[in-house]
Parts: sequence; C-alpha cells; structure tokens
Amino acid sequence: LTPAVAAQAASDCREQREGQPNRAAIPPALRRQVPARDGHRCQAPGCHATRFLEVHHREPRRRGGRNSTANLITLCAACHRLLHEGGVGLAAALPMGGLV
Repeated sequence: LTPAVAAQAASDCREQREGQPNRAAIPPALRRQVPARDGHRCQAPGCHATRFLEVHHREPRRRGGRNSTANLITLCAACHRLLHEGGVGLAAALPMGGLV
C-alpha cells in the first residue's frame, strides 16, 4: 500500500470514544443514507438545491458530535460553506436546531 492509502484506511477504522473529538470518517453507507432521508435536497431553509450535496455534522466532530443520522444533515456546498463561515442565522434555522 502507498502511504496515502494506508493513512486513509487507518482514518476509516477509527472509532469515536466518549468525551473525545470524533475522528472517525462517516461510513459510506451512512453518507448515502442521510441524503436519501433528506430527499436528496439541501435542508437549508429556502434553498432545496439538489446538486453538490454534502453531509454536515449538526454537533461538530471536534465537540464530540457523532456520526449518526440524528447528528447529520444534507446541505449543498454553498450553504455548507456559508454555515462554516459564520452563518449563525442559518444554523438556527436548520431543522432540529441545526447545531454548528
């Protein structure tokens, strides 16, 4: 294996430990399940884009946010970027609290 492939495999195998930041990658099946649950549309109010969809952690991984369907939401790349650049109003308007 190349070093890059080995590093990716190692990160995919990490498990989250209670009280520690989440360093585990979102499993591919879950990464497909969340957009399907959300109708393959951005969940930001008024957007509903169907292209360039990404999966966002409501509770950030660095604060222990889990890779669970309850903590993940589908956003388009533009809304996801806006949210991470300080879109506090967008965060509050997301379904189920939209933690960032």
